Amino acid sequence: MRCSLTALKLRDSGSAISGRLAQRLQVVARPAYSFFWLLVLIDFTTFHKARAQEPRGPRPPPASFQTTVVKGVVAQYLMSPDGFVDGLLLSNNTIIRFPPHLGQVLTPTVSPQDVVRVSR
Repeated sequence: MRCSLTALKLRDSGSAISGRLAQRLQVVARPAYSFFWLLVLIDFTTFHKARAQEPRGPRPPPASFQTTVVKGVVAQYLMSPDGFVDGLLLSNNTIIRFPPHLGQVLTPTVSPQDVVRVSR
């Protein structure tokens, strides 16, 4: 019973406070509303400018997606200090490097004087 009386007193006395709070909220809300629409307008215009400057037509792929193809005759294997095959030297002095674990797969397949085509 005591709690309900306290709630009623706060609700009744809050009408004057809520009126002042509503007035202050309106004072703050008007500039905030205008500022919001200003931000929307700026974003809209910069979006159109950025979109208008984009070139038409297909774009070339990034440099990381371009493939490089090398053809040549294997002159010799290249060895790491640990004794694993980790590359090939082609007859045109092109060096092809790869991880040592791939050398174990490559050596039974490719031997010197074989023609190879390497793409990256």
